[in-house]
Amino acid sequence: MFQKEERGRFWRLLDWPLLFLILGLSFFGLLVLASATDVRWGEPESWGFVLRQSLWLLLSLAGFFLVAWGDYRWYVAAYRFLYPLVLLFLLLVHLLGREALGAQRWISLGPVDFQPSELAKVLLIVSLAGVLRQREGKGWALVLAGMTVAPPFFLVLSQPDLGTASVFLAITGGMLFAGGVPARWLLGLAALGGGGVAGALYGHLRWGLPLPLKEYQLQRLMVFLDPEKDPLGAGWHLLQSKIAIGSGGLWGQGLGRGVQNHLNYLPAEHTDFIFAVIGEELGFAGGLVLLLAFLALFRRLLTAMVLAPDREGAMVVGGVVSMLGFHVLLNIGMTIGLAPVTGVPLPFLSYGGNALFADYLALGLVFSVLTHRQKIAFV
Repeated sequence: MFQKEERGRFWRLLDWPLLFLILGLSFFGLLVLASATDVRWGEPESWGFVLRQSLWLLLSLAGFFLVAWGDYRWYVAAYRFLYPLVLLFLLLVHLLGREALGAQRWISLGPVDFQPSELAKVLLIVSLAGVLRQREGKGWALVLAGMTVAPPFFLVLSQPDLGTASVFLAITGGMLFAGGVPARWLLGLAALGGGGVAGALYGHLRWGLPLPLKEYQLQRLMVFLDPEKDPLGAGWHLLQSKIAIGSGGLWGQGLGRGVQNHLNYLPAEHTDFIFAVIGEELGFAGGLVLLLAFLALFRRLLTAMVLAPDREGAMVVGGVVSMLGFHVLLNIGMTIGLAPVTGVPLPFLSYGGNALFADYLALGLVFSVLTHRQKIAFV
């Protein structure tokens, strides 16, 4: 299958410090998940979440190595096949999807729930790199990127999944920047988009103009500005998260001893609000160590983007950095009240096999870029 020399070169060029950092975050996530789900020794039924996430981690590692072994240029060249696959998966959600918690985002495949929007993020990165790789002219690149991201963006927004739809925009911005589009252009577009969103919200509140959002999503946006407006309803998540993080103090209450967590005051503690568990049980120190680990991860990924051998490689890594970075900023931001609650998971820590699998596939693309350089030299 693969020549012995090729296998040896792959393992020799693999960025082991980056891989160990990713695995460290994943195992730390399993530890915090065990606390968030109240795992007890001698009670096998309490280990369900941890065991399922561990199986997903093994599957994610297999996908990671499979993608990393291949040449990223193969994937980019296949964008004409992969992009329609993105749209097909997202269309199938509307036709065959299962509804839960007011959203239709999953397709049931026996014992496993498949969330196409997670895989779509990775395929969109490859597809955008393929669309933009040979296009000259920065203005034309903006037009092509907008035409490419618009269909999956609106398909995901209609599920409804505002958080993942916004991740698509972050991926696009990061890839355009990596491809050479000036930052001031992208910031101008972001400001224009933010103004449009603010205008749409004002029009809805002032004149009742329709918005492509569910009522609970609108309430989350409203209580983001004033959680006390609905403390027992839409503001409950944010208020309890702040209480949990604040009660952790400097060193935390101890792993497995969080009051908000274990008395079930903290909602979605094993998924969207797992950072609040860290804040309560490991305190400011634990949260700071986690943030420093993420900073080390993104520093290394940005170095990989700079060292990419060509523009398409840089765009691929830029898309992965933007995807993971936006997830971290939005998830932690919403737990401390700096962003609205959107249900975006924290990479490597939040429970959810689909998201973990997508993160590892995306990182496999980064390692593919790195291992197909003649020489790897990190600074």
